[in-house]
Amino acid sequence: RTATCTAGTNDCWLQFDYKVAEEPQCLQIKQQIQCEDPDLQQYTLELQKDDGTVLSSWQGVGAGWSQLALRCPEAPAVINGTVKSCDGEEKSRVCQVECDAGYAHPTHTFSCHHGVWTKTACVPDGSQWRVVNLEQTTESWAVLDVHFYVDEACEQSISDLESIDGVAFSSPVFQTKYAGYSAANAFDNDENTGWASETPCEPEQCYLGVYFRQGPVTLRCVKIIQDAAHTRFGSPRVALQKLTHSGFETVKQLHGLRHDTPVRIHEEL
Repeated sequence: RTATCTAGTNDCWLQFDYKVAEEPQCLQIKQQIQCEDPDLQQYTLELQKDDGTVLSSWQGVGAGWSQLALRCPEAPAVINGTVKSCDGEEKSRVCQVECDAGYAHPTHTFSCHHGVWTKTACVPDGSQWRVVNLEQTTESWAVLDVHFYVDEACEQSISDLESIDGVAFSSPVFQTKYAGYSAANAFDNDENTGWASETPCEPEQCYLGVYFRQGPVTLRCVKIIQDAAHTRFGSPRVALQKLTHSGFETVKQLHGLRHDTPVRIHEEL
């Protein structure tokens, strides 16, 4: 359904009729970005019964698919780790995670947002690698392709996600109605696609990487290709980081990345 809504008037709604009395506990909703509506996340969504009774409400629901629940259930178990203390409110909670020996977690925390827990697990040390922007940017940071290599000659690439059973991940992604900038686009060996950060980046805020589900890897070389035609979207300095038991640790800093030509930096690690 598409409509123009006035805040506070309840003039925009969708109704669901059940054959038997039901009180939903969770729902999925997909919202679409409108170019003229940059404040989508400021709106409040309410779940009401037919008599107007409000069962729950959510604020800050962004574009795309979202899961919304009336309350956070009990925190789920964490694979290869232990859930420690949890704090928060009915629909927003954060739990601490302690990983088993030989396993790691990027933040040592996981959360329940809008009543739904994020999926998380402790993974083997060295099974996640990422590149992190180290410079302040005035625009979104854009990367066309990243190649990880296990040899110093930079020939044995392990960046084909399908062949290595890998999963791309990143900091929040730039959203647009007409194009996709997901993390996987930076690992598809296609410079016509790419990844872009949601917003301009503070140092160490924006990152892009791969989770190698088959287990730990040791990288010897990295190639980063940024957009030479639009230099304001690039970064001259990034770090290559590996996930360890204590978190992400910098293995190598890459300096002097140029934007006047496609950036292909080969570094022995």
